[in-house]
Amino acid sequence: KYDVEHGIQAALYAINEKSDNPLHKELAKQFLNNLKTYSLPSLIVTNDYVVGLYNSKSKVISLNPKHAHSDNEFDRAILHELIHHFTVSVINAKDKTPTQERIINSLTAIQKLVRDKISKDPKTKEEFEQFTKDFKTGQELLESQVSAYYGAMDLREFVTMAMTDRAFQQALNDIPFTGEKTLLDRFLELVNNILA
Repeated sequence: KYDVEHGIQAALYAINEKSDNPLHKELAKQFLNNLKTYSLPSLIVTNDYVVGLYNSKSKVISLNPKHAHSDNEFDRAILHELIHHFTVSVINAKDKTPTQERIINSLTAIQKLVRDKISKDPKTKEEFEQFTKDFKTGQELLESQVSAYYGAMDLREFVTMAMTDRAFQQALNDIPFTGEKTLLDRFLELVNNILA
């Protein structure tokens, strides 16, 4: 369905045309509309234990379509790893501009706020601890667990999940920031500034 054997651009065209998820279609469309701006990573199909993985050193996305539980999960994996390609270099850069440094610090503060909320809330503390343990030991994770907790793991995952996962976005939208703004509103402001 996603033509991943023919590279990331073919996969983006397939998501744009065939995905049932409007967010995924829009992200794919935005990437396709800006192909001249972006340097796309290489893509390989593997038998890894995860649906998708990005190697920032080699700039390669590895995908295992057989590991996805649904088309939506596979869409998200492609887009998730592609967003890593674009954001990890900025997040990990040693020579950030002062503006980039300020934005990264603000994103880090939001990610820590979300992590603290999840890890200290009696309703989610135990589930988050189990998720963290299962994740670190390579256990099979449910899509709902990934949506709920993966973004709290670190800044790179926080940024990517907030850009690709509707359930995680809704959770951010439910957390007040200041005045009428939510954490999702603040996140989107920061990402727009760092990618501009």
